[in-house]
Amino acid sequence: EFKLLLKTSDGDEILKNSDTILVRFGPKRNGIVSSWLNGGYNEDLSAVFNHQLSQANIDKYCEGGILNFLNYLSDVFYNDLDLRSDKLSGLITSADMNHYSIVSEKYRDIEVIAITTAGARVNAVSAGDEASYYEINAEYSYDCDDNSDINKDPNKPGTINNIILINTKLDESSLLLAEMIAVEAKAVALRDLMVSSN
Repeated sequence: EFKLLLKTSDGDEILKNSDTILVRFGPKRNGIVSSWLNGGYNEDLSAVFNHQLSQANIDKYCEGGILNFLNYLSDVFYNDLDLRSDKLSGLITSADMNHYSIVSEKYRDIEVIAITTAGARVNAVSAGDEASYYEINAEYSYDCDDNSDINKDPNKPGTINNIILINTKLDESSLLLAEMIAVEAKAVALRDLMVSSN
């Protein structure tokens, strides 16, 4: 069952259950999402989610692929929260949903809210690192030499997922700039926490 964590000044509801954080949007809004499910630029999403994979869900994800799994989650949210799957987008992670942070900053009339989950204890894979895995059609393979740390523990790569809410409509270029700044902020946070690349 979802509980309300926060209702924003725009009427967005930030909801959480044991394995998902979901934002149900109040007014119609535009945005960009890096997801297989209704990802890219969109002008009529009703909600976005960040879902923690359990072992049962990992098995389901491995059997049918990422898009089928995300569609399965959409059906669950439709049944629980009456959200249509064609107006829903989301991310999946192995990060514990109890390791989340919601931060709000305001300047004059503009408010930015960041909802972040983190599961990157040991491997801050970043630009400039040697490539260590390859993805094609949602299938991953690790392309490492035998001495690579990732071959000793292929589960090392972690994720930091952000849902960024801005209480004003931005054009496409401004949305991309905002996402770029958020990615740069992740890199700085990992550096400041001394989470190094392996």
